[in-house]
Parts: sequence; structure tokens; C-alpha cells
Amino acid sequence: IMVPFGDLAFMPGELVHTNEVMVLLGDNYFVETSAHHASEILERRVQVVDDMISKTEKKVKDLAMRCDLSVQARNAVLSTLSAETVKTNPKSDATAKNQAKPSNQTPADEEEEEEEEDEDDD
Repeated sequence: IMVPFGDLAFMPGELVHTNEVMVLLGDNYFVETSAHHASEILERRVQVVDDMISKTEKKVKDLAMRCDLSVQARNAVLSTLSAETVKTNPKSDATAKNQAKPSNQTPADEEEEEEEEDEDDD
């Protein structure tokens, strides 16, 4: 038979030991073995990969279920919070606004302002 030797060249050759093949064992270790034994090695590798795929698919399903549960819990909390509305009166709003403002005044200045407001009310 003619064996390719590069892109353009062919050389005459003959087949010897047609039942022997090289199989990669891992980490660049090869072994010369029979075609039947090589097919058994490949079947075991396929089985290992199938097991890894099924475990990964199970993990993905578990994570998807967790995600759905967390979304449902979030929605339940948000609906509970939106249902609970707090009614406030205008006086408490004004008090809250006054407390929220940072004050650069001394206590004496604040007392004067309160007295002025009391006089304005009269």
C-alpha cells in the first residue's frame, strides 16, 4: 500500500501487527495493546463520562429547585411587607423630619426658636 509521507509525498509500505493500537492512559502515557482491549478501555471511559454528566445534571436540577424556592420566598416576603402598611399622622411626620435634620445650633438657640414659634401661634 502507499503510505502518505507529508502533504505531497507517498511511499510504499506494508501493514504489520494490524491488531495492535496505541491507547492514551493519561498524563501522556501510552500503551500498545490489542484492538479488543482498547475498545474495553474506551467503553469504561465513556461510562465514567456518562456518570459525570448524570451527576452534573442532578446538581443543576437541585440548584434550579433552590433558586425557585428562594424566588418564591423573596416574593412571599415582599408581598407580606407590601401588605403591612403603616399609617402615620402629620405630627409624627413633622417630628421625624425635625429629628432627621442635623442641628448646628446650641440648646439655647433651639429654646429661642421654640419660644418664637410659641409667640407666633398666639
